[in-house]
Amino acid sequence: MRSVFQAGLVGLNFVARSIAAPALIPPPPLEILGSLPFKWAAIGDSWASGVTYALNGATDYDNNKDGCMRIKHAYSAQMSNDDTWTTGKQDMSFAACSGSKLVNMAVLNPQMPKTGDRPRIITMTAGGNDAGFFNVVINCVYQQYLLINYGPAYPDPNGLCAIAIKNATDYIERAAGSNPDVLGLSEDLAATLDDIFASNKIGDRESFRLYVTGYAHFFNAETDWCTAGSFGAFPLIGGQPKLSKELRIAINGLVEKFNRVYEKTIADYPDKRVRYVEVTQGFEGNRFCEEGKSHRDQYYSDDVWLWNLPPPYETDQTAEMDHYYTTRSAILDKEDPEDFSHVFDIFNDVKFESGVNGPGWMLRPFHPKEKGHAAIKDAIIAQARRDGVPGVKG
Repeated sequence: MRSVFQAGLVGLNFVARSIAAPALIPPPPLEILGSLPFKWAAIGDSWASGVTYALNGATDYDNNKDGCMRIKHAYSAQMSNDDTWTTGKQDMSFAACSGSKLVNMAVLNPQMPKTGDRPRIITMTAGGNDAGFFNVVINCVYQQYLLINYGPAYPDPNGLCAIAIKNATDYIERAAGSNPDVLGLSEDLAATLDDIFASNKIGDRESFRLYVTGYAHFFNAETDWCTAGSFGAFPLIGGQPKLSKELRIAINGLVEKFNRVYEKTIADYPDKRVRYVEVTQGFEGNRFCEEGKSHRDQYYSDDVWLWNLPPPYETDQTAEMDHYYTTRSAILDKEDPEDFSHVFDIFNDVKFESGVNGPGWMLRPFHPKEKGHAAIKDAIIAQARRDGVPGVKG
C-alpha cells in the first residue's frame, strides 16, 4: 500500500533504526520562557491544512501560495489566534499541506524543514491517505463516475465498496514484519516518527512534544432514518448507494482501527516525547446521520461538522469553479511529474484529468468544517496543558 516508499525511496535510510536514548537537554527557566515567543508548528495532510474553498480566496490562509490549500480556520490557525493557552506571543509555522502522505512529513518533499526554529511543539494529522480512505469514500459514498460499474452494494464482496474497505483494512491491520516488501500502517508511522525525531529542528530538548492526532468517525452508525438515504453524486439515478447501518459501521470501523494502531504504535515508540491525541469524541453529536437531523442538514447544517459533496443540481458554485481554473494550475509531485496518485489527500481527491484537480468545494467533502477544527484544537491544547509544556498555561 505504501508504494511511494518502495518505488521512490530505495537506498534511503528508511529501515528500522536503533534509537539511542539521547542526553535530553532541560528547558530554560520558566521566567525566561515566559518572555519568549512560543514557537510551534503544524504538519500533516488536508485534515491539518484544511481545504480552502471560497471565491476570491476569502478562506485562504496564505493565498494558497504553494498549492497546499491551507484554510483560515484550520485547527492550527485557530490555535495561533487563541492567546489563552500560551504564556507568550505565539509564532506558528503552518507547514501542513493538502495531499500529503506520511512520507511527506520528513523525507519526500518534507514539511519538517518548514517548521521554524526549534519549535516547542509540533502537531501532526496524517496517514489517512496512506490507508486508502479515498477509495472508500468514492466507492462507498459518492460513486460519482457514471462510466464505472461499482457492482453490488456493500457488503457484497464483489462490489467496489467492499473491495475498497478490505484493501484499507489489510493495510491498517498488517502486522509489523509480516511482509518486508509491503509495509503496514504501524511500520509507516514508526518510520515517520524516526525521521521526525532525527530532524535538527527537534534535537535533544526534553520539553519538546509531538502531538499526533487520529481522525474522527464520520457517521452516527446507529440511527435508522439515514439508512434509506444516500449521498450519491447522482441522486436522480436510483438514489444509490444507500447509507445502510452496515456500511456506516464499516466505515467508522476503519477509522477506529486506524486510531487504535496509531495509539498503540505511539505508546510503544521509544521516544516518549510523542503523544497520541484522540479527536473523535469531540465530533459526537455532529457527524453525518445524527438523530434529529434531516437529509438536507447533511449538506447545509452548521451542526454537522463535516463537509459533504454538494448535490449536482446546485449551481451556485459555478463562479468559484471559474475562479479556480483561471488562478490555479495543477500541482504535480516534484519527484515524479507523471504520478498524480498522491497530489491530494484521500478525503479531497476528486478526479485526475491531465493533472487538473477541482476547486475547494469539490475537494472538501469528509473534511472538518470550522467547528470540527475547533474540536481538534481543544483536544490538542488540553493534552499540552496536561503535559505541562513550558510556555503553555496550566
